[in-house]
Amino acid sequence: MRSNREAMQALRSYSLDNVNQEDFNEPTRAACVQTAKRCRHLAPGLGPGFTTPTNPVAPKERRQLSTEETTMAGTFTSLHYHLIFSTKNRAPLIKERHRERLYEYIGGVIRSECKVLQSGKRTGGLIAIGGMPDHLHVLVRWPQNRTVSNLMRIVKSRSSRWMSDLPDAGSFSWQEGYGAFSVSQSGIADVDSYIRNQADHHATRSC
Repeated sequence: MRSNREAMQALRSYSLDNVNQEDFNEPTRAACVQTAKRCRHLAPGLGPGFTTPTNPVAPKERRQLSTEETTMAGTFTSLHYHLIFSTKNRAPLIKERHRERLYEYIGGVIRSECKVLQSGKRTGGLIAIGGMPDHLHVLVRWPQNRTVSNLMRIVKSRSSRWMSDLPDAGSFSWQEGYGAFSVSQSGIADVDSYIRNQADHHATRSC
């Protein structure tokens, strides 16, 4: 039997076709295979008379790689945003009698902009909406191939036009800017609760 060191030297200098199974004991053969991989001497198959050593780690690693390649063949994203935007000049233009209808309208706009998958599920949608007479908070899940700026442009333009068409709403417009903040999976519940309880929040704070 050869020592580990001799085996390493032999493997670097010999063709794998010339290495016989009986040249190495089990641990040495396993070490040689790993060395051969690092040295890029290992072609598909180990050549005549040299079989893959009994090594439970290598087959397991190969199976895991195969599974990952299969499960990641498509694209998965989970992108959530907390959006904040105000009425022009922070004027209290969102009347209580219009608030719920405005929320429903904005929710419909967001849903219409999200692609419907073959499974029937949408790529995004409204999670929560709430606010005060002069501003709104919106929590959405949004597709990776659509920009937040495009979403805000559509939501603000359509909802502004819809509000202005109401007979008793008067002139209505949104402020030009907005705030957009990414939300982690673990933070969704807290942001959802914060948005749905805006009245309670603003009873003690001004922002």
